[in-house]
Order: sequence, then C-alpha cells, then structure tokens
Amino acid sequence: MTAPFTPEERARYHADTQAEMLRLARVKRERLAWCTLVLDAIPVNREIDWHAAGINIAEQNNQFLVWYGSFSRKYKLRSAGVLELDLVCGNFLPQSHKAMLISDLGINCFPRRILIPHLHFVCDMGEKFRHDELQWSLSNRYHGRRRVMVKPLYKNPTVESNLRNLASYCTKLRFEYSESWSDQPTEYSGRKWEPSHCTGIRTIIDACGGINSLHWSLRLRSYQ
Repeated sequence: MTAPFTPEERARYHADTQAEMLRLARVKRERLAWCTLVLDAIPVNREIDWHAAGINIAEQNNQFLVWYGSFSRKYKLRSAGVLELDLVCGNFLPQSHKAMLISDLGINCFPRRILIPHLHFVCDMGEKFRHDELQWSLSNRYHGRRRVMVKPLYKNPTVESNLRNLASYCTKLRFEYSESWSDQPTEYSGRKWEPSHCTGIRTIIDACGGINSLHWSLRLRSYQ
C-alpha cells in the first residue's frame, strides 16, 4: 500500500506546523499549555461514507475554530495546532478508561474500528488563565469524560525544544495502530492500518481541504 501522502507533502506539513508553534518559543513556560480535545468518535464499517465523514469532521473543526477564535479574542490567547485522525481497534476499548469517553460520545457497542478526530494545540494563556481554568473552559463546552486534556509543557528541555517535539508528535502521520487508546503510552507495534482505511483517511483529509489545511493558528494581531 502506497503511503497516503508523499514525503514532500509530509515534510511541508511538518515544517508549516512547526513554524506556527515556534512563534510561541519566547513565551514563558508557565504561560503555555498543551491541549488535546476530541471532536467525535465515528464507527468505521463497510457502509461508511468517507467523504461525508470528512465533511462532517471539517464542519466540527470549523465550529471549534469559530468558537475558540471568539474565546481567544476575549481573553487575548494565542494558539497553534492541528486536526489529527486516529483509527483505533474497538476491542481495546472495553477495558480502558477512554471507553467512558467513547460511550459519552454515543457509541455503546464497540465496533471493530473507530475513527477519532481530535485537536492538538499549544496555547499561550497570557495572564488570564491557569491550566486548570483553561481545562474547565474547554470542558464546559465540550462535554465528555477525558474529552479535554490540558497540560503544562515539560520542565525540560527548553520551550523551543518542547515546541519542536510537540510539532513532530502531532504531525507524525503514522498510519498504524498504537496502544494509546488502551490506557498505554503511545507506542506503535508496526501493525499498519488496512489499505481501504488509509484510502478513506486520505478522502477525509481531502474533504477537509487537504493536508495543509489541517494546521491552524490564532494570533493576537488577527484580532485587531
């Protein structure tokens, strides 16, 4: 199975995302938060319409950006992030804490595969928020157990190195299964996604505007 994206596409996507995140490299570490927000959980079966799923995901992403843009203007936040897609095995979930979130999102009978569109972003909270306050604000709009996670950056290495590492993490585009949704660290076993699912994911990303439409940034100068 040919990879859904060329090396050139992947390299540009990573470089553009990293450039946006590095705009925050001079911000004090305590003002920065690493955020993850799950948009949806979509059963993957033989009847799935990948293009329609992509349109739905794009709409949810846009709705978030409209709301978060208004929220950011109000509190003078700056952020940079990406939309990412995970494909998980349903049989991992019944024993995991994250099964609670899948249930909260309306899936009570776990299918063989579940598509998880989610957002990763770095936020400069300015002087208005602590990490727990930002967590509450996001969770107050996006309900569901473990749907939103807000964490401080690591104390080591430097802020710039943290941002480079995070940019690499959220643009990895590894089309293989991991253990991250079974309450394990994100480790890959080398088990690739099925070819039909890789093609479907490419269809979704194209419906969202293409690979370089997956990253975004909200800057203060845009609000003036």
